Amino acid sequence: MKALFFFVLLVASATAYKTQLLNKNRTPKESFQSYVAKFGSACDECQLLVKRFEEAAKDPAKMATLKGILSLLCHETSYEEECKVVVSRLDLIIDRLLPYLKDPLTVCKKFHMCGNSRLEQFRKIAMLYAQKYVNQEDFENDLVCEECQFAANELRNLIDQKQTQDDIRHFLSNNICAHLGRYRGSCDIVVEQFLPEFFQELHHVLENQKEFCADLGLCKHALPASFPLKAADKKMAGARRLQNVFSGLRQLKSKTGSFAMSCFECKVAIDALLIDLKTPANTKKLANDIKEGVCPKLPAAFLLGCNDFIDLYMPTVVMMTLQQFTPEGICQMLHTCENEFVEVISLSKKQEEELRCEACNGITSYFKKELGDMEQREELEYGIQYALCSKMPVFVQTVCETFFSRYISVALNKIDQFLHEDNFCTTRMNVC
Repeated sequence: MKALFFFVLLVASATAYKTQLLNKNRTPKESFQSYVAKFGSACDECQLLVKRFEEAAKDPAKMATLKGILSLLCHETSYEEECKVVVSRLDLIIDRLLPYLKDPLTVCKKFHMCGNSRLEQFRKIAMLYAQKYVNQEDFENDLVCEECQFAANELRNLIDQKQTQDDIRHFLSNNICAHLGRYRGSCDIVVEQFLPEFFQELHHVLENQKEFCADLGLCKHALPASFPLKAADKKMAGARRLQNVFSGLRQLKSKTGSFAMSCFECKVAIDALLIDLKTPANTKKLANDIKEGVCPKLPAAFLLGCNDFIDLYMPTVVMMTLQQFTPEGICQMLHTCENEFVEVISLSKKQEEELRCEACNGITSYFKKELGDMEQREELEYGIQYALCSKMPVFVQTVCETFFSRYISVALNKIDQFLHEDNFCTTRMNVC
């Protein structure tokens, strides 16, 4: 009896110790050195690829095969001739690169593939997932499940760091919002308002490491996540609801009879695009693209003259050309603003602003009504969830659904709060 008591006590202690280690980010696992010995590191893999590329570049047969394949692919592009010119000179281009590839470690460091702890965390999860297919027997081993949980815990800690969140926030602001012209302020507000909940929900998904790894297929599910028939019914109802919302949105009309949503969203997008293209930096880039596409096709005697001519005059020509385009004209050409919109083009600036304000208010009222019906709103949440996650790779769809099943509800609540603010179109959208 005493021996049995000590045996039970020993098992309970081992289980508790294992759980404590996992919670403290010290799960019984292979050391990083052992992991590298088994799978290699991202840095090692990068160096191997650089060496293989260098060896292949020196093999005339492989180079000829590569050029032949790429030439065939050029036919599928919208710039076939330019593509073929580049492919024909591929051996020359690669020959110029070879001196820089003699030190693979330096090359990989330039690409931040060495000493990058964040990259190693993602790579470890990928290697564990790949191991599932390489050796099914090893996959069944609990150690694979535990290693995945440890990697998920490290990923959660990375996401929780303020520096990581600030980096993501700055990236969105500088690379997306900065290109939206007068709508940049509204975009920055959306980023500031929605990101905290996004990180919070991501933390929640990664907090239950075993469930997260089970969704990836690296651990076994304790119970089925949901009944297939019930999930299918929700998916169908959600898809129908989402389709109905967009159908109703396209039927919104202004006093002039134009379709408010299609015109409004088109003008917002084109306006932001034109503002971005008209910046000096992008004007110069467009001029350089034209130069690279035109001058190499001319006889060699005209090449230098062509380059000088385009460098001198093309930025001005590009700017003058862009000035001829307006959001209204482009949207009419794209048929997002049909015949009814012809009258709008002749409106004064004040009347045009009033129409834009009217469209914003109409869309706001429409979404207030849609989000106010809780039964329909639940179907809408399922529709958005499946619409987003169905585009993902199969092995992450379950994780995606787990995340968005909570976050979409939070996001719609936040949107609903915005829509019920006084003067939403004035303070948030800057269109009234």
